[in-house]
Amino acid sequence: PFLHHSTVTSLEVTSTAPSFEPQCQGVISAALHATFMARRRNKQVPRETMLKAKLKRSFVRVVLPPADLAPCEPPPLRVLQWNVLADGLAQHGDFIKVPSAALEWETRLPLILDEIEEASADICAIQELNRYEELRALLALRGYDGCFFPKHVSPASRNRCPPDGLAIFYKKDRLEVAAQPAGTYLLDSRGRKMGHGFLQITLTDRLQGQQVVVVTTHLKAKEGQEMDNIRQSQVSSRGGRWSMAWAADCPH
Repeated sequence: PFLHHSTVTSLEVTSTAPSFEPQCQGVISAALHATFMARRRNKQVPRETMLKAKLKRSFVRVVLPPADLAPCEPPPLRVLQWNVLADGLAQHGDFIKVPSAALEWETRLPLILDEIEEASADICAIQELNRYEELRALLALRGYDGCFFPKHVSPASRNRCPPDGLAIFYKKDRLEVAAQPAGTYLLDSRGRKMGHGFLQITLTDRLQGQQVVVVTTHLKAKEGQEMDNIRQSQVSSRGGRWSMAWAADCPH
């Protein structure tokens, strides 16, 4: 299912949250609604309008680089982790407070690209992606390459959409593949493939001269002991073997 062919010294991890003044909410909502309605009528929306419709985010650095990091040393790797909500699941996920046009892939794709460009991450770990070919082609124009691992069983298929899965994109000007990507499905107590798994790739950081193992997974959702056991299995199946960067969607 792949489409192309250890130690982390420093990572920059960011958490994001929408940030805007209360009096601006009405303006933002109106801009979003106008954008969605225009796309529903198959009209081209100017990029300036799309950017105005976006919620502004304030990035907070939660892991600081070493205090003795010299200005001439390579900057830390920037890692973006994101569940983009699979096409086919978005439209049938009971998002009753969201305009229906906002859930269409054609509306969300340019906004996803804007977010990735704004983050300017060296590594992007994506979950619930089922339009990989399309996103990969657009990110290639922005200097990224990537790999993809689809789910064994995807609920998106019930809505006549491709199976969703995991993807890792990386900046080619800084990172290169040191070991081919590998995807692994988890097994249940009877040894049967489960829909969830993880995707792993080893990259060489040209600036730091070191390798980093990147692993991404989509942890099982819902509450209960059974779900807790599955999540623990997902993490422990790769934890403790190498120094690595985990990028996981944690819905629980």
